[in-house]
Amino acid sequence: MKVLHILGYDEIKFNLPLVQMLSNEDLGWEDEFYFATNNLNLYETIKEYKNTIFFEIGISSYINQIWKEYDLIVIQGWNQTVARASVLRKKAAKKIVWRFWGSDCFPYEESASIKSKIAGKLLFPVLCRKISNFYGIGYGSITDVKLINKRFHIRKGLKGYPLSFRYEKGTGEQYRKIYEESLKEIKRPLRVMIGHSANERENHILTLERLRKFSDKELEIVLVLSYGKDNYRKKVIEKAREIFKDKVDVITEMMPIDQYRKFLSQVDIFAIESMGSNALGNVEDLIYFGKKIYVRKNSFLDDYLNEISVDHFLVEDIEEMTFKNFSDKNYDKVKNHNIFLSKEDDKVAVKGHKELYAEYRRNIG
Repeated sequence: MKVLHILGYDEIKFNLPLVQMLSNEDLGWEDEFYFATNNLNLYETIKEYKNTIFFEIGISSYINQIWKEYDLIVIQGWNQTVARASVLRKKAAKKIVWRFWGSDCFPYEESASIKSKIAGKLLFPVLCRKISNFYGIGYGSITDVKLINKRFHIRKGLKGYPLSFRYEKGTGEQYRKIYEESLKEIKRPLRVMIGHSANERENHILTLERLRKFSDKELEIVLVLSYGKDNYRKKVIEKAREIFKDKVDVITEMMPIDQYRKFLSQVDIFAIESMGSNALGNVEDLIYFGKKIYVRKNSFLDDYLNEISVDHFLVEDIEEMTFKNFSDKNYDKVKNHNIFLSKEDDKVAVKGHKELYAEYRRNIG
């Protein structure tokens, strides 16, 4: 079976591991994979692998041109706008699995352009019908599937497949070792990580203001700002240092993934204001390591953590908390940890992909 992965983001840290995993013949793949992108920088990074393709048009237009050549098309990241996405052919849509990332869905209602809002309103029903024809949704969390079914009024419900993007031999053992190390009590200030990137949706400054009343306490603010917008990054750093002076640890460079996992294990509290699924991978790692999580009420992360029964807290409630309440570790860390024991399985990502391809192969067979 010929499977085309369309890499819609210039996110090398996600796309390169995906290409490497699906190109690893030792993992026993039964299908032939192709990788297409319209981002030149990403293409230059992956072109050493076989079956890589560069195209210069939009994703929907590209799919309309090539859909007959492939058995299955997996869109890895699709910043769909209503006008562009609604041109997808119905027969092509039936071959599509949309690997959804929370920031993919931009409501036309929030557009700054009146023309875009009008076009969105007129074409949204067409888009809903096209997405209803998709074969399925690839997800990071099952909440992704529910969000899409609700947003696009999909009555029959699209099936979801857990599609992670990385295979690393020895990852499971590394997670176990880091977790065991993180259980040791170390005398140091409380480390509070706010957000995970220089992304305005994470609204760091609001969190910093919520925490201002604790500026004289023994804590350290951790800001991971290694990617995102430069101007926003500067604003966040300035505000953090204005409030917390020298008690701010700023990370502006990307770390190797194994080093980053150890870094996360040394955080005590994570807080994020985003309403979307930003930092989902970070949140899952932090929960596995037993850390305390604060998210926005009724946000994507709140819904997701409620759905899988993770003990967590709300950033809005910080307003009324004492420092003792804020830093208190009276929650079920062991239960939370056990929910993510799949991190100890090296091949969990491989299994998710194989399940999708095998089922689709049976259906077309």
